[in-house]
This record gives sequence, structure tokens and C-alpha cells, in this order.
Amino acid sequence: MATRMIPTRPLGAGSGIEVTEVGCGLWAVGGHWGPTDDTAALEAIETALAAGVNFFDTADVYGDGRSERLLGQAMRGRREKFIVGTKLGWVDYNGDAGHSQYTTVDKLIAGVEENLRRLGTDYVDLIQCHIWYEDSTTPVFLEGFAKLKEQGKVRAWGCSTSGLGLVKTFAKAGADTLQIDYSILNRDAEREVLPYCRKHGVGVIVRGALGMGLLTGKFTGHDKF
Repeated sequence: MATRMIPTRPLGAGSGIEVTEVGCGLWAVGGHWGPTDDTAALEAIETALAAGVNFFDTADVYGDGRSERLLGQAMRGRREKFIVGTKLGWVDYNGDAGHSQYTTVDKLIAGVEENLRRLGTDYVDLIQCHIWYEDSTTPVFLEGFAKLKEQGKVRAWGCSTSGLGLVKTFAKAGADTLQIDYSILNRDAEREVLPYCRKHGVGVIVRGALGMGLLTGKFTGHDKF
């Protein structure tokens, strides 16, 4: 199948990374939302590549690393074809203590090195953290991501959140991106978050753009949940 052309745009104002306007999200292939098939997941990645997609989004928590391992398998021998974004922060979240267990920069770097091991690569193009509110570990992410960029293990960094306060904190520290839930079913980000990101050069990665399938015609009145 011949590769098609999909328009690209900068991943934030300062990363120097160009990504296709449409990316391939690998949340579901981890198996969170019901049984998944590894062969079908790899075929989906192959189909995205053939369609001209270069940006692939995953995270450590997607199937306890399964999604990252599958993407790593797909990239084997052709890493240059992929712009890879991954995340951490949720899988090591301590609900009892009320904050992330990444309490030091060394722990954070070790966590990202686990991302790299599962992906089978020595760098990722983008690292982000799942984060809900500011606490004592927020500076760890900011310092740790900047250090990882200096080490060449990540090319760009940001956060996955919906809070404007957190977006501002990360942007002021030099973050390149924000990942946020946004679709015609959830337009909250239009009020403050998206205008702020546009003004300050923060690249926005939209998740849930198809409303978990509700906007695709996938579901009918006969589906049961």
C-alpha cells in the first residue's frame, strides 16, 4: 500500500518536531477496555503508517506496558519512521498518600528508562506525565524532564491534564505540549486552556477526539455497556 500524504504541523513552538495532524492513539490496544488482539494491534499500526501517520501515542499504564511493547515491536528496524510520544505518572500514583511516587528526579529518570526499555529505543520524541493537580512532586517532573532532554533521552516534554493551573506551571517551565480530552462532546478546553496554549506556543495533542467511538457510528441502539 502506498504511503499517503497527511499535513504536518509543529509539535509546539520550540520542539523542532513535525507531526502529522492525525496521530495513532494506542490506549485501547493495552486491553483496558476489553479483549484485544496483538496481531490486530500491529496491523492497525501498519495501516496508520501506510496512511502517512508518523505520530504514535502510548503510555506505561496502557495495559501495564503492553501498548509500549507492541509499539516497540512495530518499530523494530525502522525507528526513524515513528515520532513516539509516551507517558508516565499514573501507574506509580499512590492513592493513599495522594501523590505520585516519583518523589525524586532519580526515580523519575528510572521510570522513563523503563518506558524506553519497553519501547526498545534509546530515546522518545515526547515524554508527558499524567497529572491532576499540583503537589510536592510537580517540581520533580519539571526538573526531571528537563534533565532527560539534556541527556538526549527525550526530545520534548509536557503533561496530560485538564487543569489550566497545571498547564501554566508546565508552560512557564518550558513544556512543549499538553495532551487533553477534547471533542465535539467535550468542548471545555475551548474556554481557557486552548487559548492559553495558542498564545504561549504549547502544542496541543487531542485525545478522545472521536468520543471513544461514539462519534464514529460504531455504536447503535442495540449495544450494551
